[in-house]
This record gives sequence, C-alpha cells and structure tokens, in this order.
Amino acid sequence: MIVAFVGERNGYVSDCNCAKLRDILSDLIDRQGADTFLIRPDYDFDRAAAHVLVRLRQTHPHIRIVLAYAQGDSDDPTPYDDCLRLDLSDRQPLARMRMQRALVERCDLLIAQTSHASYTAHPIWQAQQCGKRVLYLHAAPSESDRATASEA
Repeated sequence: MIVAFVGERNGYVSDCNCAKLRDILSDLIDRQGADTFLIRPDYDFDRAAAHVLVRLRQTHPHIRIVLAYAQGDSDDPTPYDDCLRLDLSDRQPLARMRMQRALVERCDLLIAQTSHASYTAHPIWQAQQCGKRVLYLHAAPSESDRATASEA
C-alpha cells in the first residue's frame, strides 16, 4: 500500500499529533500492509511523517520512504530510499495543484492534517473522487489553545 500526506506547507505539528501519527502509521504497516510512503520535503506535515517513519523503520525495516519533489525543490535523498521527481514546468500555484494530483493518483491512502485553512480541501476532494481512502489527523490547536492547555 502506498501512502501520501497532505497538510499545511508551514503547519505546526504538535508532539501529540506526532504520537497519533506514529500510532496510525504503525497500524497501517502492521495490519494493512502499508510499505511505501510518499514525502514532500517542503511541507511540515510530510517532514514530521518522515521523522516518524525513520523511527518506525527500526522495527519495520521493509518500509520505503520516497521523496516526492518537483523540479527546483530539494533533491537531498537523505533519509529517503528513493526519489520520485515530478516534472512540473512552472512554480505557479497550478504547479502545486498538479503535484497534489500526481500524489493522489499514485497513492492508495491519503493522510490529511486538517485545519481551518482550505489548502487541504482540494487534494482530499480529489482522493475521494478517485475512490481513495482518506484518514484525518486534526491539526494542532491554536497558540491560545496551547497556552490554555498548558496552564491547566
């Protein structure tokens, strides 16, 4: 099973959400046969997922972490097993939408970090239209919510 991620480009990923993500990914690997994970290097949620996957690889050495990038993005393969270069001719917003579509087309499951922003809505809609499964990991609370929680 191939898994891709969608979340905010500069979205905060809390320790709590990293723990939830670890549990979700571990279950997908152990019970549902997930073995390939597509990671975009310039998105915080994807980078958080890559860090979790590197740790999970200690107990699941068969998993593959694949760097999915567009021309002009980072092409540093560390700690990735393989690279999937998506040849996008321009760096305009439409190019980002084409990259999202390419990821959705290549994955079996999309894990979405949702928030109030609408950025994640389009790839989620695309995945649903293609009959792909979507798992939701709710975004971290706002700064004021975090401050309130830490005061309690």
